[in-house]
Amino acid sequence: MSDFSTHSSRTSGRARILYLVTTLVIAVFVVYGLVSWLTFRGSQSRLIEKSREKLIQTQVQSITSTADYLSSIFIAMFEEKLDQLKPEEIAIALANREITEAQKALVDEFKKVTEKGLQGQELLLVILMPTPLNPEPTVIISSDENLIYEWKVPDYLAKAIDERDSYIWMEEGIPELDLQGEYVMVISRFDDQETGSTTASVSVKSMKEELADIEEFFDQERSHINLVLGAVVLGSVLVVFVITFFVLSYLIRKRITEPVEELAAAAGEVMEGNLDVEIKVHQGGEFDVLERAFKEMVESFRKYIARSVGED
Repeated sequence: MSDFSTHSSRTSGRARILYLVTTLVIAVFVVYGLVSWLTFRGSQSRLIEKSREKLIQTQVQSITSTADYLSSIFIAMFEEKLDQLKPEEIAIALANREITEAQKALVDEFKKVTEKGLQGQELLLVILMPTPLNPEPTVIISSDENLIYEWKVPDYLAKAIDERDSYIWMEEGIPELDLQGEYVMVISRFDDQETGSTTASVSVKSMKEELADIEEFFDQERSHINLVLGAVVLGSVLVVFVITFFVLSYLIRKRITEPVEELAAAAGEVMEGNLDVEIKVHQGGEFDVLERAFKEMVESFRKYIARSVGED
């Protein structure tokens, strides 16, 4: 009964060690997999952000090219209409916030551009920067005629024009125009050396659809990759569990359990008075020193008993 209890205790101890070590190895592997997954998600997020930036830059370049081409046409048209007015008439119209025939002609052209959805532009503006006649930035032409003279140009837009920025990214929409969602405002600045005045054309384009397409594509790819990565991690954990369990089981049995059981059996023989028991020393094993010490102790007992019998 005692031998059975001892054997059960050893087996239970070995099992606990085996399960603990296996659990530790799997935990380390799972943490590594989690860190890899988080790193991958971070890389993917950066890739999405770069894709968004690239899309915005591409749209800005495309709209700028279109705006430059249209400006060459519209400016010539505008100047032709202005030539029909006297300078004082232009000054009076600006001071009294009256829309001239030249402005109306361009308003009609701007409306055609936005109605056709050229480059996805929803709104076109021409802003006259401060002059002695208008101390604040003023909308002088727009595809929305209601904005002419009436819309207060936001400080951030005036600042962007002053600093010659090519665009403004409005991720939360343009509240001053009651526009929600992602928008880009593309800016083209024109400086008149003769009059010293500065005007800027502003194209307002919604980026919701383009960005939604990117998000949808990456969401699909993310779901697919997450599924594959999850399957790989789960399969790897199972493989590691099986390999670790059996390898550790073999190593524990060969290098710990069997030497301990042999040493315990030899100790039992010695306790019963059998000093001729063979003590096996496992060279390089974990219990090499203990086995040698036990073997030397048994040999010392033999010599001591032999001397005692000889003296008798």
